[in-house]
Amino acid sequence: MKRTKSDPPQARKPYTPQPIQNRMVAEHLNGKSNREIGRITRRDPATVSRILSQPDKIRIIEEHQSRLFEEASPKVVSATLKFLDSDDLRIAPFVLELGDRVVLHPPDTLADGGRLAIR
Repeated sequence: MKRTKSDPPQARKPYTPQPIQNRMVAEHLNGKSNREIGRITRRDPATVSRILSQPDKIRIIEEHQSRLFEEASPKVVSATLKFLDSDDLRIAPFVLELGDRVVLHPPDTLADGGRLAIR
């Protein structure tokens, strides 16, 4: 069947083998940039970007990030509360509320000598 100009282009399968695509996703989840992933897998960064933007790869990345957040959230909250309740000024962070952000400062950066005051 001959294609006419009005027919949309057909999506082709990627030429990159599946194991290399899986490695790209793994490296992305480990925080590597597309340039670094391209160097590791010997592919162009544009190819890495195109593969990581495929719907199935986006779904895998979102699932891993969601799982990481669900596992890490209780630990982060409990560790933060532990530090806030600490009397040891070497490890007790100081909290300054800045709108919707909370910034932690080490004790030696405050002028009051390290008093923990949360408002």
